[in-house]
Amino acid sequence: MEFEKRLNENDGLPDAVRGTELYIYRNLMCAWFNKLAAQSRYDEPKLKKIRKDWLVYMEMLESRRTSDFISLESHDEAKREKYGRIAQEERTQVKAIEDAFAEAVGP
Repeated sequence: MEFEKRLNENDGLPDAVRGTELYIYRNLMCAWFNKLAAQSRYDEPKLKKIRKDWLVYMEMLESRRTSDFISLESHDEAKREKYGRIAQEERTQVKAIEDAFAEAVGP
């Protein structure tokens, strides 16, 4: 709930989750998470994995935008590169979780 609240409150900030990322989160990932969690309700290890991935996904959505913003706005070349790498790693992790959820949900 706190994540959803921050999505709404931070809408106008330069590092806010928006656009395609917000669309995927709200229209695909939320539904997929609910479906996968419901399907796995009697399989505790699988349910824990889905929940962990979900929490990591939400955290990475926010932190990737912040890392990307710091990278773009920094005047220090080393800081720009560092945060650019971090943003890329977070982007890769977000995409991997989206792909895993999509594959688990199926056609």
